Amino acid sequence: MAAISCMVFPFRPYPSVVLGLCAKAGATAVPFVPWLIIGLLTAFGMILLYLLVGKFLFRFDLSSIANMGDMFAEKRNTKMNSDTKLGVIILALFILILIIVGLLPASIPFVAFLKKADMLGLALITICISLVWRRKSGEPLMNFNDLTHAVSWDIVIMFAVTLPVSGALGTEETGIMATVMQALMPIINGLSPLAFVAATIIVLGLITQVAHNLVLTMAFTPLLAQIAAGFGINPILYGFLLVTMLQCAVATPAASAQSAMVFANSEWVNPKFAYATGISFAILSTVVLICIAFPIGALLF
Repeated sequence: MAAISCMVFPFRPYPSVVLGLCAKAGATAVPFVPWLIIGLLTAFGMILLYLLVGKFLFRFDLSSIANMGDMFAEKRNTKMNSDTKLGVIILALFILILIIVGLLPASIPFVAFLKKADMLGLALITICISLVWRRKSGEPLMNFNDLTHAVSWDIVIMFAVTLPVSGALGTEETGIMATVMQALMPIINGLSPLAFVAATIIVLGLITQVAHNLVLTMAFTPLLAQIAAGFGINPILYGFLLVTMLQCAVATPAASAQSAMVFANSEWVNPKFAYATGISFAILSTVVLICIAFPIGALLF
């Protein structure tokens, strides 16, 4: 569920990489409000269906969790300090500005500037303001060391290593893109946009259960986003659908790190039960993406 929820905001690390990959298919500005709406609907839909299936079909036994007591009892009376409150306010204002910019017309000069700056530009402006702002004591609100300390460098390094591979796959010199396109086009030419989305999501959704989802993201997102654009599908919408499906890698221990942790915790989760719930979640996610996210997303993007 946490992996799916990370797709709600496009400024999170994984969606940001997806947007960069979709740019190769002609995607330009990020439609923040449509992304936010479709992200929330998809996350809530997947979680709700999974909980309903768990309650009425699998009848989850949550007694182990219930008997653990209140794990957060000591933190309930802890109040946020001024820095934490300020961080929440800055994040809320950043999201609010993105929403307002997405709703207002570009005919307004200042709005036109913010639209041109896009999400990345607004993030840089927010960071610069945080660095130059001074407290009443004269101390800086934030310094560069604080920023670098908060960055998940392992994720950054992982993406930095895999991005050149994705770029190499799309170059004319390697010929991989042309070969794949030549093989795929006769198959997908007769498909409707919905059939194309359903076919690619189902096939890659199956592959991701036994292969690393990041590798699949880097290899297939630029190629399939270009093909999706030929079907009249917004590349960013297709990138969201595809990568969200790749995040649903929970059906086998080799599917993802979070899946491995579930299968390894045999004291709480029986392996057969883990397979059953993992496969069920993958199926439910496929249904939500094809039957709910894509039709609504096609109206928003």
